[in-house]
Amino acid sequence: MVTIYVHNFSEPLPKSDFEDHLLQFPDAIGKKIMRYRKWEDRHRALFGKVMLRRGLNEHGLEDFDLKHLIYNKLQKPALPGKTQFNISHAGNVVICAFNTDGLIGVDVEIIKPITLEDYEFIFDTDTFRQLRQAGDREGAFFEAWTIREAILKAEGSGLTEDAKKIVYKDGVAKFKNQNWFIKPFPVPKQHIAHLATDTPVGTLKMIKI
Repeated sequence: MVTIYVHNFSEPLPKSDFEDHLLQFPDAIGKKIMRYRKWEDRHRALFGKVMLRRGLNEHGLEDFDLKHLIYNKLQKPALPGKTQFNISHAGNVVICAFNTDGLIGVDVEIIKPITLEDYEFIFDTDTFRQLRQAGDREGAFFEAWTIREAILKAEGSGLTEDAKKIVYKDGVAKFKNQNWFIKPFPVPKQHIAHLATDTPVGTLKMIKI
């Protein structure tokens, strides 16, 4: 089962509420959050952790200490065991997704004007040609982008030139001899988001925070 927690904000929390949330976490995490200078960045960082903690509690991992997260060489965090999570944010939207049956990656982006040619290195030749021919270039670009970013986050590579090797069609992508199953999910207006899992998604549960 996949559970996606979505938080949408438009203004700072009252100081007392922010501090109450912060007290839920170890000092090291609190200090890292408070290093951000802009309130928006602090808010995104805080609610990523708030939703992570809620997800842990609701997936039978309420006793898990965040200091025991596993990190790969690119600093992608993971949980020991089958249940995994991934966090993404863009603008005023923060997402934390859990998968009880294996790997998961999630990406959310704001749809905005772009110079398509600046991103040619990300896409294979056929996909880039389709993007250039699209009537809605921005929409098509961010759909293709979030699909690839979700796969790379699930796989643990990060956004690299390996993205060119992703072949996607009709909800399934192939990358490094493995199938990845892709699903869009609803997010606030002017945003787009996709998730990628290494097994087909059965139940998808959305929770607004």
